[in-house]
Amino acid sequence: SASIILGYTYYKVDFDSSINSKVMMIASAALILVYALLLSTNDIKGSARVVFDVIMASVMMVEVLLNAGFGFAKHGGADGEYYLQYSYTMQETVSEVEKLANVKGLTFYRSDIVSPIMLDENTYANLKSIGTFCTTVRGDMVDAMNHLGFYTGANEYLFLGSNPVTNDLLGVRYIYLRDGDFYPAEEDYNLVYNSDRTRVLENKNAMSLAYGVDEALENWDTNTNDAAKVLNDFAYKSSGVGEVLEEVNPVYAVSGENCEPEYSSDSPNTIFYSGGEGDTITINATMVVSDKGRYMVNIRANYLENMVYYLNDEEQASGRYFTQLFDMGELNPGDIVRFKLEFNDGYSSEGSVSMFMSMLNKDNLTKLRGALQKNEMYVTDLSDNEVIGTVNMGQNQYLFTTIPYDEGWRAYVDGEEVDVEETGDGFLAIWPDAGQHEIVLRFVPQGFKLGLLISICGWITFVALNVFFKPHEK
Repeated sequence: SASIILGYTYYKVDFDSSINSKVMMIASAALILVYALLLSTNDIKGSARVVFDVIMASVMMVEVLLNAGFGFAKHGGADGEYYLQYSYTMQETVSEVEKLANVKGLTFYRSDIVSPIMLDENTYANLKSIGTFCTTVRGDMVDAMNHLGFYTGANEYLFLGSNPVTNDLLGVRYIYLRDGDFYPAEEDYNLVYNSDRTRVLENKNAMSLAYGVDEALENWDTNTNDAAKVLNDFAYKSSGVGEVLEEVNPVYAVSGENCEPEYSSDSPNTIFYSGGEGDTITINATMVVSDKGRYMVNIRANYLENMVYYLNDEEQASGRYFTQLFDMGELNPGDIVRFKLEFNDGYSSEGSVSMFMSMLNKDNLTKLRGALQKNEMYVTDLSDNEVIGTVNMGQNQYLFTTIPYDEGWRAYVDGEEVDVEETGDGFLAIWPDAGQHEIVLRFVPQGFKLGLLISICGWITFVALNVFFKPHEK
């Protein structure tokens, strides 16, 4: 009967037009008070009380179901068939990739999904991933990932925004794709698994979980929205390597729909617009490629809703590819690139769009990997809350890990506990001396020991009360 009521309220009642949210909340609060008053009465006895309780329970059930129906109508429900359509395929694919990794003797590796169809799909598929979505994500780590060019939100950072540099530095070895995914890095990696619905690439240049870096990285400059500059500063201060993403300042031809955009070489990274009117506005920015290379762009503006990337008049990708590093792929001289920037209906009538473009320096990326691999930590054992490995540290270095910093981490060097610190606005770091060391990183959530102690005391108290203070029998 409950399912019938719920089904009827969901499909037959137009809550949006018949009841507003405020009225529903006030009515619910009033009914809770009425229920409490009626249930507290002791005047009804015997069989009448049973009938009364059944009626009250039925009324409460109807109210709960009506509220549920109202919630569904107001906010909608999850389309399970759509969001879980890859469940069995992903289980099979992950299992096959794990077999490949085991054959290669890989203790630690990260994997992620290029285009997840739901938040935390990587976690649902049991991947050791980059992206995460949960209420416990620390704000400093979200900021750190934003500085590196990833998509970030209030309590999330996703794999969107990945590129060859971050894939190497953060140890992303296996990358999952589906048909239709736009991922230029596919040309950089080896195809190791292919099925009707998914394929997996292997990045053999993926770094370990931790590696020694020069102490100069303690002053890593992440205070910019240009992710290329942040990665370049990492390369230079961690190992003395030059720019891995070289700045490019193309000349844009701009046009607009319902607005008037302007571009000037005096401000090469910015497009200004004014005169916005109508429901939405659109800005088109077109450039002609002058040099052959692998291009990245980080487009940032308030109220952007969608970006469409065209190459030689053919649409390559469309989606939320802004406020993150976007890998445009290998481009040739004379290629015509157009960005179509679509704003939402909350746009400002005037404003600006930042266009940070860069080109991958493959030689410098190779040098960076080589420098870091000299002092890379070899992971020998990995569990849910512990990492064990060995590392040979150089002079004037500290151990940079790609683990998000948290006060619950404890670090041990050759059996002796050492301090853990935060570096790069969100990553875990420790300071071993130069030379060969065994490293143990162990995680115990803050408050766990206190919570365990309170639980034990509570159980002892409960048992004592039941043993020594039994109620007297009449």
